[in-house]
Amino acid sequence: MIQPSLLSGVPFRRFHKSKIKPKPGALRPYQLPEVVGQIHQAGATLRLFVLCLLCFGTRKTETSLIEYGWFDTSSLAPN
Repeated sequence: MIQPSLLSGVPFRRFHKSKIKPKPGALRPYQLPEVVGQIHQAGATLRLFVLCLLCFGTRKTETSLIEYGWFDTSSLAPN
């Protein structure tokens, strides 16, 4: 039998008092046209992946766990 964690009800703030600051974005404004061009030239699956990253606000490892069968890609424009 798996025992419940004794720390499951303890909030993280109890151990870490300082505020966690967000990291700055790695994409620079001057790089955006090139990135958008690469996304435009990519296949439908990669375009859907990037769209999910942006819309859901998830990281790439979380987004890669999405089951792409949930999406109908037949209406996406072909390359």
